[in-house]
Amino acid sequence: MNYNLYPDANGAGNTAMCKTDLTKAGYPNGVSLIYTYQNDSTNTRGFEAIQASLANCGIKLVGKPEPGSSFFVDLGNSPVNNQANQWDLGQPAWIPDWFGNNGRTMIQALFAPRCTVNTNNYGCYDNSTVNSLITSAETSSSLTTAGTDWHQADMQIMQDAAIVPILDQGFPNFASARTKGVVFTPNIGEVDITNLWLSNG
Repeated sequence: MNYNLYPDANGAGNTAMCKTDLTKAGYPNGVSLIYTYQNDSTNTRGFEAIQASLANCGIKLVGKPEPGSSFFVDLGNSPVNNQANQWDLGQPAWIPDWFGNNGRTMIQALFAPRCTVNTNNYGCYDNSTVNSLITSAETSSSLTTAGTDWHQADMQIMQDAAIVPILDQGFPNFASARTKGVVFTPNIGEVDITNLWLSNG
C-alpha cells in the first residue's frame, strides 16, 4: 500500500512548515538535538548534509560521532541510551532478512517493545496499539489480514515519528540473461548462490 505521511516535494522540503511545526511543538526559536552517527567518511558526509538541511528551519544538530565498532553497541544499550543527554537522533541502517511480505523483519524487529541491552528498538519505542497490531499480524492465518495489521502499525509508527525517513539507499544487482534463480539475500548482501544456475541458451 502506498503511504507517505511526510511528502518532501521531490526533495525540496518545506522550511516554512518545519518552522511552523517547531513553534507548535513549543520551540519557536528552534531546538538543539544530539545526533549520533558512525564517524566513517560516508556517514560523516550524510550527517553534515542532514545537519545543514535541518539548520534552515531552526533544528541544530550537535554531532556525536562514534567508531563503527561501538556505534551499534552504544545505540542498542537501552538502559543507558534512554537517558537524557545520550542521543536524540541516531543514524543506524537496517536491511530486512527478506523482501516482499516482510512486516516481521521490519516492523516487529525495530518497533516491538524491547528496551533491553543489544536491542534494535533503538529508541525504546513502545505503543500499545502497535504492539497489539504486531501480535495480530504474527498470529493471523490470513495474509490479507496480516498485511492490513502491518500497514496500520506502520501508519501509527510514522504518526508517532518513531523514525524519520531521511535516507533510502538502492543497490543495483546485475546478472546475465543466462543466469537463472537469482535471489538477492539482504542479510548477507549478496545473491543466494545455492539457487544459481546457467542455462545453455
